Amino acid sequence: MLTRRRLLTSAPALTVAAATPAVAAFVMPNDADADAELLRLGAEFERLYKEWIPLWHESERTHDVWWQTFEARGLTWNENQEAIFAVSHEVGNEHAANVSNAALDKVNETAERIRATEPQTLAGLAVWAKVAKFESMPMSVASVQEITANELEWEHECLLKFFDQVDRMAGAVAS
Repeated sequence: MLTRRRLLTSAPALTVAAATPAVAAFVMPNDADADAELLRLGAEFERLYKEWIPLWHESERTHDVWWQTFEARGLTWNENQEAIFAVSHEVGNEHAANVSNAALDKVNETAERIRATEPQTLAGLAVWAKVAKFESMPMSVASVQEITANELEWEHECLLKFFDQVDRMAGAVAS
């Protein structure tokens, strides 16, 4: 039985994949000036994303501490929410979440500006792919660089591979 996975690893598929950067270079212009603003936004997105990831991890860590603390004190979610939120403040989760959310808002604002800018080159398309990669992965794997494709559901694995191929092709055409 021919499955999608077998097809993707077959010789014809590999031949097409190897030839694709050359075809893309012929079909799409490689004029960096055509996507200068998009490339600048892409660099801004990368910087903001890298700044956000450790803040998100800290927010997740303090969330776990908060949850464990209120459970250890015998508090239940439905009984005393005021006390539970006091624990959130006490362990720093409220602050960590606010800092992470503010940083994520900047990432999302830049992503929105990227989506509003139509790419003209493969390099510009690669910027779009990075944003789509970020936006299409579940929050549980928000730091896509920290996971392998094998840890994802099949649909996310396919998207991740596609986005990585766009990035690879953009690099191959640029060189």
